[in-house]
Amino acid sequence: MSLGVGIRSSLGLSNNGISLNFRKNKIWAALLMLSAALFISGCIYIPVFSRWHFITELSVEYPIDIASKNGFFYVLSRTGKVVVIDKTGSLTREIKLRKSIGYGATGIAINSDATRLYIANPSKGKVYVVSAQSGRKLKTIAYAPFKGEKLEDAKLEEIVDVALGRGGRLFMLDYKGEFIVMKKRLKLSEAKFDLSSVATKVNYPWGIAVWDREVWVTDTYSRAVKVYSYSEGTKTLKVVTALINKGIMSLRHPFKVSLTENYAFVTDTGWMPVVVYNRKTKKFIGGIGSFGEKRGKIMLPAGIASTEDGKVIAVGDIYRNKVLIFRRK
Repeated sequence: MSLGVGIRSSLGLSNNGISLNFRKNKIWAALLMLSAALFISGCIYIPVFSRWHFITELSVEYPIDIASKNGFFYVLSRTGKVVVIDKTGSLTREIKLRKSIGYGATGIAINSDATRLYIANPSKGKVYVVSAQSGRKLKTIAYAPFKGEKLEDAKLEEIVDVALGRGGRLFMLDYKGEFIVMKKRLKLSEAKFDLSSVATKVNYPWGIAVWDREVWVTDTYSRAVKVYSYSEGTKTLKVVTALINKGIMSLRHPFKVSLTENYAFVTDTGWMPVVVYNRKTKKFIGGIGSFGEKRGKIMLPAGIASTEDGKVIAVGDIYRNKVLIFRRK
């Protein structure tokens, strides 16, 4: 049975009655097939593409992670610098970091008044606090063990990402040890959250973001995004949910995550470069961008950040060495 006959048969159309003759009218056939495809997937793709559109892109070598504050994007390059971009995608300035701080760094966060940057460097096992203006090192942060905890058990081996939470609490994500350390006022190790336990099992976490008392972690090899909640003064995380898209929309390798009041944006190498969730309901919304090597396309998504209102998004492509700006209508 040919494709045209199959479509006619499934729709109850015949060649003898009132029907669309697909052989004579290929345009109508194509439109009908397109309509069927949109009926199946349009609820996913159409709303998303109507919300965020590609605006421009800027060359940045290896944009591994991005932080955002007050309408500016702070793009961390693994070559040892931070590039500052405004909402239009225009370069405003560069912040040079010490070689020992910036080379090989994988995570960046910024404080509430945009004066300090927090740089996670897994090769050093440390987080560096630097001036957001000059890049001068202000502090080096390492994990101090809790009372009774052995030093070898407390060592941060590969801190791949950082995030700031309520009260300026610093969350440090350890890739190799698979745990999160929360520090209060950057001095006291307030809590150590074990992500390798049965209840919270992850497999190579790479990205972390915090909103209020929610902690989002990209579980790269398990192809999921884990959402936790925490209470101040406790040393445990409560599992809220695990976001695992199914079928054609499955997550492949979720890498970095950015949160706003209403949205969660996750970079992924799966069906779409950026996967979008409703942060409050944890429901999947859709995707942003498409894969490719041409302008406006993304080959290997890494860093991501959004303005506070979720209207402008910056995405780092470490294959094309570009930062792409998307804007919501």
